[in-house]
Amino acid sequence: MGNRPQITEQDWMDWKLNPVTICFNRRLETFLDSLKQQWVSGNFTAATSDETAQLNAVNIGKDQMVQDLLDLTFEILVEETE
Repeated sequence: MGNRPQITEQDWMDWKLNPVTICFNRRLETFLDSLKQQWVSGNFTAATSDETAQLNAVNIGKDQMVQDLLDLTFEILVEETE
């Protein structure tokens, strides 16, 4: 995929330290905390066990996706764009 821009490690560090990125990551962390609080409060319990399982699976997926974004490293980014 030759038309993708090359990202340097310095680009990555600049982005990670950008105030917008820091704010965005804090928002993601707040979202994760909110999901956990909702789970503790029983908000992912439905009328049937199947519905409860589906509701939990959806929200576990959300948690995993956000955690993957927070855990993203330069090496992972470069590996996945090569």
